[in-house]
Amino acid sequence: MKAVNSRNRIMEATPFSEIFQQFLHNNNRQSDYLERCAITVFKEKLPPMFQPYIKKISCTNGVLFVQISSAACKFDLMTQRTKLMQQINQQLGKNVVKDILLK
Repeated sequence: MKAVNSRNRIMEATPFSEIFQQFLHNNNRQSDYLERCAITVFKEKLPPMFQPYIKKISCTNGVLFVQISSAACKFDLMTQRTKLMQQINQQLGKNVVKDILLK
């Protein structure tokens, strides 16, 4: 698809995803974006019974920090940590999450 700008030059249409990726690259925000995506994927993969007990989730330097209000849920999630990391990284297509710390 071609568009005409104000100077009557023909410009090629660029997909938004390509423009967005270029913006992230130019502003050194790729890792921040991937960490936000990792949080979103973690919430999707988290079994529904744990969701009421999750108080805060953040991701910094490849470490996903999860604050949990229940010791029993923390123990159960501790046993699923590796599986959750693999699922998150697989869905993102990159090794974004290196560890999950439960507090």
